[in-house]
Amino acid sequence: MRQQDFERKNEHLWREVEALVMKEAARVSQKNAVASGSAEGGADLVDLPDLYSQLCHQLALAKHRRYSSGLVNKLNDLCVQTHHYLYRQNRRHEFLFIEFCLHRFPAALHKNARFVWVALASFLIPALLMGVLCFINEDMIFSLLSPADVYSFESMYEPGNHAIGRERGSQTDLMMFGFYIKNNIGISFRTFAGGVLLGLGSLFFLVYNGLFLGAAAGHITSIGYQETFFPFVVGHGAF
Repeated sequence: MRQQDFERKNEHLWREVEALVMKEAARVSQKNAVASGSAEGGADLVDLPDLYSQLCHQLALAKHRRYSSGLVNKLNDLCVQTHHYLYRQNRRHEFLFIEFCLHRFPAALHKNARFVWVALASFLIPALLMGVLCFINEDMIFSLLSPADVYSFESMYEPGNHAIGRERGSQTDLMMFGFYIKNNIGISFRTFAGGVLLGLGSLFFLVYNGLFLGAAAGHITSIGYQETFFPFVVGHGAF
């Protein structure tokens, strides 16, 4: 293919790439560029990687066919500029976590507010109802737990216990640390994985754990162990 035909065939692509790169360079150079500014040109630049690949191929063809040095240099410079944009260092990476906490996470909560409220209600309403019932009637907890489980649970939070919250027979803090981590991660994973069943699995685990926590809190309060139970629960909530 003659150089003139090659240029005529691909000139529109070169102009498109050059315009996109110049637009991005102008945006970056703005004195008051903000974090959201990078998203403004994102829609226009989404095809740039593919255009860059074509541009590199055309540069290789121009060199192989020994086209004029002017054309080769032009394509080479355009490739360098495009490469610089695509692979430039992202200096904002250290702020991504802060941005997530302050902007993206609240935005996601707002966007999915209905699901959040449904999940919260599915957990809190059963917990409050079961807690009140178990506080009023000490035998109500046996509808959810066996007598052996209730006895073990009571012994864990008995004020006279030298290690509050520790299961009988556990000898080290490391063992209990692992127990609570495993238990809480397991609950979270089951609740998350249950979402594949059209959300019904997640609702089941939310309601069940609400009932269990409400029953435990109501029963422990009714027998007077609240001073050891609630501080322990709050302190281990981070796990």
